[in-house]
Amino acid sequence: MSQERAPKDARNTKASKSPHVSAFLAALVSTSVFLFCFEELAYLVHLVNANWQDAKLIAFDHWMFGAHPSVWLEQFATPLRNDFLQLSYLTYFVYLVVLGGILYYRKEWQAYWSVMTYSVVAYAIGYVISAVFPIESPWFAMAGMWHGELHGGPLRATIDFIEHYGRVHGAAFPSQHVAGSVAALWGAWRFRRWLFWVMLPLVAAMCFFYGLGRYHYAADVFGAWSPRAPQ
Repeated sequence: MSQERAPKDARNTKASKSPHVSAFLAALVSTSVFLFCFEELAYLVHLVNANWQDAKLIAFDHWMFGAHPSVWLEQFATPLRNDFLQLSYLTYFVYLVVLGGILYYRKEWQAYWSVMTYSVVAYAIGYVISAVFPIESPWFAMAGMWHGELHGGPLRATIDFIEHYGRVHGAAFPSQHVAGSVAALWGAWRFRRWLFWVMLPLVAAMCFFYGLGRYHYAADVFGAWSPRAPQ
């Protein structure tokens, strides 16, 4: 009798876990839809203003630093550094999944939905700003000012592949990647302090990388950090 019950219990346990996994994936997709909306901003950035506003941010960066950060940082570029910074960029895609997965698994619903809601709000605010204040990024606006290409290894090749098929012309201000990372970072600070300390150096490296990688102005990063975290 016990031997017959064991396989049945195992099947029941396995079946009971699958709805939780499906529910988590459904919740994650529904709250992460703004990640996929980013591509659509390429068609929306000139709805309000037909002209690029990069000159304003270029002037701001030069006023603050006395140089163009993406040009000045070229002196520190090496294949090894470039690959490390590319790695910091790629970690952006797992922050919300890891933090959300931990909170969901532990059934900390208030914490889970707090993090997800703040993430959605951060993306929504950033998308509205991008639509009314079109910035195309240093990659386009400052083309020709670089002293050479940025070389690296397999991680650089991975990013080049992603950018070749997924680069959006415009919507650089504020940086949505930084905004999403800050949302997850604040969530980790509030609900999983150990994860915050793991994420912090990677997020900081990512912010530095955007200047060296020619993806963003310093103002784009500052703009993404500006929203105050919920208490």
